[in-house]
Amino acid sequence: MNPDTTKVVRQISKCTIKPHKASEESKQPHYLTPWDLSFFNAQYIQKGLLFRKPAPSLEDPNPTTTFIDQLKHSLSMTLWRVWMQNLRRMVTKKQDNPPFYGIYVDCSNDSLGAEFIHAAVDLSMLDILTPTDVPLIVQSFFALEGAICHDGHTEPLLVVQVTELLDEIFVGCSFSHVLGDGTSFWKFFHAFAEINGKLRKTSKEAGAQHIECNISRPPITKRWFMEGNGDSLLINLPFTHHKVFISRYEQPILRERMFHFTTESLAKLKAKVKDREEMQCIKIR
Repeated sequence: MNPDTTKVVRQISKCTIKPHKASEESKQPHYLTPWDLSFFNAQYIQKGLLFRKPAPSLEDPNPTTTFIDQLKHSLSMTLWRVWMQNLRRMVTKKQDNPPFYGIYVDCSNDSLGAEFIHAAVDLSMLDILTPTDVPLIVQSFFALEGAICHDGHTEPLLVVQVTELLDEIFVGCSFSHVLGDGTSFWKFFHAFAEINGKLRKTSKEAGAQHIECNISRPPITKRWFMEGNGDSLLINLPFTHHKVFISRYEQPILRERMFHFTTESLAKLKAKVKDREEMQCIKIR
């Protein structure tokens, strides 16, 4: 039986996560580059990881609740360390005389931030991993399904959805291209995981929730090729309305195949890659 025809992902809670700390610098407008502007019609980057559900113990009879609370605090710390300046909403600035149409990220609203969703579904890990095709219900493990980056005017630029399965927990992120590309996404996810690991290790210590976690590889967010200040960095687009340049791609229903790699098969693949790299080095010499 196909699990996505009988089960539904239900939302338990939703909240806004703001950076652990704020500064006047973080409230400055975030101006978009030509590369950012080219992705307005692109859908959000959506990736996630599946984790084994923590087992209850005498010390912690509700470990899943503890885990989710730690994720929320870790996300707040990560936003402060990594993406603090990009968590608000996009704004369009336009005027008729002289003609001007520009889009940027307004960071002045302190009430906005990343969105955190806690959801659940009555499925097991085997229901997800056993079928040859990826079950359609997996799409519901991500927020903002089908949204495009221009929707950042009204939707969050970053959403973390934690979906409880019967025996696993899926952590999925929906990440606007306005924040960065695929490489930037995984750097954010790695920083998120690193900070969460540090908080979990110190969770039994007094005041652990107030420690200031540093990350081993802080990102470079300065855009060196953009010179000027204020609205001089705002690019004037040759449009008068978003309907002129926004189009939504209606993706057909496609089959997504599930592939399983054992530890042994991965070791063999790595060995082949290493042999080929060594052969290339010999040829170059």
